[in-house]
Amino acid sequence: MDWRKKVLGLTLSLGFGFPAVTSAQSLDINLNDDTVQGVLALPLPWGGFGRSSWDLGVLYHEAERDDNWLFTLGAQVQGAAGADAPGLEFGAGLKLFVADVNQKDVAAATLGIGVRYAPPAFSRFYGSLSGYYAPDIVTFNDGEDFFAGDFRFGYEILPEAELYLGYRNIEAGIKNGQDATVAEGWLVGMKILF
Repeated sequence: MDWRKKVLGLTLSLGFGFPAVTSAQSLDINLNDDTVQGVLALPLPWGGFGRSSWDLGVLYHEAERDDNWLFTLGAQVQGAAGADAPGLEFGAGLKLFVADVNQKDVAAATLGIGVRYAPPAFSRFYGSLSGYYAPDIVTFNDGEDFFAGDFRFGYEILPEAELYLGYRNIEAGIKNGQDATVAEGWLVGMKILF
């Protein structure tokens, strides 16, 4: 068995087993025909509960030439935009991406921003948009730059569970080569809150 499949299995196992030990904030699983991603988010001790968190994630994408892998580790803060804009939240964060794409190794330390809006009259529905970027100075190995972005439309089916439909695009610029797509396309997912 390939070492990356072992890491994927271990990460997903931790995602399901870890909450019982340490009270996780959320577990997010999304997929499509070619891609599966799992992200475990835990609260940070600073910034107030629910306003700051760190996350650990893994993504596997079946590609035509070679399978792509992506591992992430990040920290972010989020909060309401203010009393004048009910339902609107902004976020900012740092995230490390490590990818094996088209037989190239890429690592990137990115800065990210995000926005989420849930209309007050229909607060169980929401839309979100996020993006992370790293220029050449903080992109390493075979990478030249890095971008990861997505948008989602979701519905809170329970206070502890959300279903969503989204679109993702993750690309790495490659030194002396063509840009490589780590994963791109529509996805469906579930986020479980603890």
